Amino acid sequence: MLFAVFTAISIYLVPPSPTVTEKAEGRYVTLLGTVGWIERAVSSSDGELYLNLTLEDFTVDSGIPEGIRIEVRRGDKALCRIRDNLDRQEDMARIGSLIRIRGKLKLFRRASNDGEYDPFLYNSCIQGYLFSLDEASVTAYTAEKNPVKSTMYGIRSFLSERIDAIYEGKGERGMTAASALKAILLGQTSLVDPALKERFQMSGIVHVLCISGLHISLIGSGIYMSLRKGRVPAPAACWISVALLYLYGVMTGMHTSCVRALVMFGLRMCARAVGRTYDMLTAMSIAMALMLIEQPCYLLHSGFLFSFAAVAAAALLIPVIPKAAKPLAIPLFTLPVQLLFFYTFPLYSVLLNVIVIFLAPGIIVSGGLSLLLGVIAGMLPTGLWLSAVSQTGAGIVGELPVLILLFYEKLCTLTEKLPLSTLTPGRPPALVIAVYFALIGTVVLDRNLREIPNKKRSAVHFACMAVAVTLLLGLRYEPPFALYMLDVGQGDGICVRTRDEKGKCTILIDGGSSSKNSVGENIEIPFLRCHGISGIDYCILTHDDLDHCSGLLELLEQSDEPGGIRIQNIALPSVLQERKGETYLKIEEICDRKGIPISYLYRGMTFTDGELILQCIHPAKNASYEDANEYSVVLQLTYGNFGAILTGDLENRGEADLLAYLGDREIHVDILKAAHHGSAGGTTQAFLDRIFADAALISCGKGNRYGHPAAETVERLEEAGMRIYDTRKEGQICVTTDGRRGYSVQTFYE
Repeated sequence: MLFAVFTAISIYLVPPSPTVTEKAEGRYVTLLGTVGWIERAVSSSDGELYLNLTLEDFTVDSGIPEGIRIEVRRGDKALCRIRDNLDRQEDMARIGSLIRIRGKLKLFRRASNDGEYDPFLYNSCIQGYLFSLDEASVTAYTAEKNPVKSTMYGIRSFLSERIDAIYEGKGERGMTAASALKAILLGQTSLVDPALKERFQMSGIVHVLCISGLHISLIGSGIYMSLRKGRVPAPAACWISVALLYLYGVMTGMHTSCVRALVMFGLRMCARAVGRTYDMLTAMSIAMALMLIEQPCYLLHSGFLFSFAAVAAAALLIPVIPKAAKPLAIPLFTLPVQLLFFYTFPLYSVLLNVIVIFLAPGIIVSGGLSLLLGVIAGMLPTGLWLSAVSQTGAGIVGELPVLILLFYEKLCTLTEKLPLSTLTPGRPPALVIAVYFALIGTVVLDRNLREIPNKKRSAVHFACMAVAVTLLLGLRYEPPFALYMLDVGQGDGICVRTRDEKGKCTILIDGGSSSKNSVGENIEIPFLRCHGISGIDYCILTHDDLDHCSGLLELLEQSDEPGGIRIQNIALPSVLQERKGETYLKIEEICDRKGIPISYLYRGMTFTDGELILQCIHPAKNASYEDANEYSVVLQLTYGNFGAILTGDLENRGEADLLAYLGDREIHVDILKAAHHGSAGGTTQAFLDRIFADAALISCGKGNRYGHPAAETVERLEEAGMRIYDTRKEGQICVTTDGRRGYSVQTFYE
């Protein structure tokens, strides 16, 4: 454990850095290297199959001119995505063969918002990929191959085809079961039906679709017992079991949980072979040390932490807590990991996991038996009676996994409808996690509890665990006021959050992007959940351009779904009916269908919540403009002594009308949101002569085709004495204050 702590500190002090300059992005390059692994996957966007090819020991053959740095270090890999001629490309790219492959170089981007998935962290730091090649195609190859890996990959491909044959003609339910069995038995998690995976993940049982320690234990123990019944000596049975299980690990892709289980099973067999006692905690520590030596960044990987947390619970907590509490042991140890990476907790997952773990051997055994019969049928000549019997038997036995998976789905659907099905505590602070494990540790480490009578000892156990869970789920520090400008690329998205003795209030102002896909699913929802927000009190749309509302449309559609972000009210700019665009009308239709009240904002309207005051100063009621930007809602925000002006995309005639409304009045605030992503037509000098601020926030995308922010706008803001914060450079921008003692600005990349 001390080694793990030291590794974590090292990662924090010396974070991994990219070794490829951004100028290489988008160039078509040719690489020469060795095929390390191939994996078929299903695209989550269009459902199409593609190949993920891992290229090892590679060099850049062509496509990068001088002056663009690409530093390929030992151990670096490239992730090549092949979408055309899959069978032909897969046949050319044998594992272990030397290939030449051409494609479009794409860098893994870093996360720039709280809660956002970090492709650079996962793919580069943890998996070791330097970059990816999109639209890749193998242009040359050799006949060489890695005999072990290539053979195991061929076996997996054959077994995968046999699973398809077993469930062929059984409709959508059969194909879903086939994809699940491929994940459970062969480790092909990338082929799992996306809808099934999402449902299981929301219910907290997605681990059933992975190769876990339970799989390894069942398969390894089955091999060992079979060998012993065949009168194979114990030492030989141990070594054969380990060797066969290692080959199984190679075949399934050696995922983190699989590697951990393989190491621990190997140590268990070694202990049995030499007549020594097996200690689970020692085996776990050795497995952790070996994996962290190979890749220190595993400490940032959810699968690694989940796997070891579950084993730690089995080794440390289960032996010392009362029998009635034993089903809670693993959820107690994995709860901090769940909240660190997913920010929510499916309340009924504890009960679901008891049922899932009880039935999991049924899926593994029946699925394995069905596959064995399918293999026999596939190896025998067509038309032979034994082949037909085996295929029929495979289909009959294969119905049990279908029924169990269907039962799992029904349980998920049932629990989703129950009250408090999904809690959203948000990401816990490191100090809270430390206190949590300290309290759990008192149950594990305090030997004096053993001398207390059983009933009193049980009460102490439950008290410690209850206090720990309460702290983890409920203890968060939130500033009285926070304004977040999200980095949504070329678009706008602002979240205002207040807290007082009466409660909390969340207001979302815009939320869209023209440069990032699914901005609601990928940025806004993770951000909200990360901050423990399960509902939005008000959504304010400044105008209906998609770069301001594409994510909002996603939020509206999922608002009444299980686990969705609830939207209580929405406010739209007050415009004449004939000026409402297609998107504006679509938002009205969705709100009407889902029963979400709509308010129409115009000049003079005020929203108040505690010390927060939002006053609309543009547009006038029933505004009529040719350009939607011109009727953008402009809000004057006040919280105690703090003030801000939020301008949407205001420019041209709209800005002139606002200035005419203000007359000779000047507005002094702390923060100004630069209009229209800092375009030349907004935040003019006339505007800055009336509205004064200390700092300006600009939301725009890197390399956008509009040239935002315009150089003249930046110059005007600087001449006005404002410090400029730009989401392209700083990522998410957060402004906090108590409304009395000034304000502070924190950026995501600080």
